[in-house]
Amino acid sequence: MDSRPAGFASAQVAALNTAIVAAFSSAQLQALPTAALAGIATAELNAMTTDQLIGLSSAQIAAKGLTTAQLQGLSTAGAQALTTAQVAALTSSQMAGMPTADIAALTTAALQAIGTAEMAALSSGDIAALTTQQVVALISADVATLTTSQIPALSTPAIPLLTTGEVSGFSTAQLAAFTPAQVPAFTTTQLNALSQLAL
Repeated sequence: MDSRPAGFASAQVAALNTAIVAAFSSAQLQALPTAALAGIATAELNAMTTDQLIGLSSAQIAAKGLTTAQLQGLSTAGAQALTTAQVAALTSSQMAGMPTADIAALTTAALQAIGTAEMAALSSGDIAALTTQQVVALISADVATLTTSQIPALSTPAIPLLTTGEVSGFSTAQLAAFTPAQVPAFTTTQLNALSQLAL
């Protein structure tokens, strides 16, 4: 087998069976053009090892590489193996297409690499599935972009762990989106940080 698959077209890659794709080294997979990578079937993607997934470049992960359908078929183990550079390369449509279980499987470091547009693309179900550790790990810019649909999905245990800067940065519309069940979770320090804003 040619050890340099860079010349493969998408249709050629699509014709390869799962065993052949699984036999590619991470270096060989990285040599695939981004357009050719789109030919890898979901089953073949899930057959990849952690090392193979980590070996994919951020350009391959991005819009011209892995399709939304492929990401939808990614296993939770595969999602957990994604590096920060790979997650940072995902588009908002790719993030929106990832299964909730895969979002919940992302490492805290990978979650921090999500851009604000990609964070806004997450469903309320995705937000509800985040662990307390994941919510705490979110960068302030991502917390600031939480939509009024996402905020009611925040887990109650995570609310007291938001920084005072994050809480005071919420708009009045965002604050109004918190549910009555969530409000008691705010700490007195957080409430004091609201300054002119009122729940």
